[in-house]
Amino acid sequence: MDKHRYIKTKFWSDNFIVSLNPTERYLFLYFLTNEHTNIAGIYELPLPLMVFETKLNPQVINKSLSKLVGKVEYFEGWIYVKNFSKHQNPENPNIIEGIKRIWEELPYHIKAYIYPIHTLPIPLQQPKPIPIPLTYSIGGGTPPSIKKKA
Repeated sequence: MDKHRYIKTKFWSDNFIVSLNPTERYLFLYFLTNEHTNIAGIYELPLPLMVFETKLNPQVINKSLSKLVGKVEYFEGWIYVKNFSKHQNPENPNIIEGIKRIWEELPYHIKAYIYPIHTLPIPLQQPKPIPIPLTYSIGGGTPPSIKKKA
């Protein structure tokens, strides 16, 4: 199913957009409209795929991403477009449910990165740390604290 993304005509006169060079504007527009985006504005997008789809080289993309910090966050192959979801009709309960579903399906480390900076129009709980299982030494056997006393 095709997704539709509407860009407001004031996009081009926005102070932030005006401050960007043409390549940075192109990349920002790409983050808003590419086929991987969703209503939460949080999606996986590896650098090689960005290179392929935009025809920009990795150095140009990385340099442009550094200029977009604060509006677009790139972390471990994931994009987060801040304020994206507030332009998706947050009055619509289906939109809110869709954003919640996307949030729940995100990997823990992505939620942990985004949570402190998110602008999603829904209340979120801070991701709980994942418990790390106990590990034992390579020698095997029962750990000393668990051995039965004679």
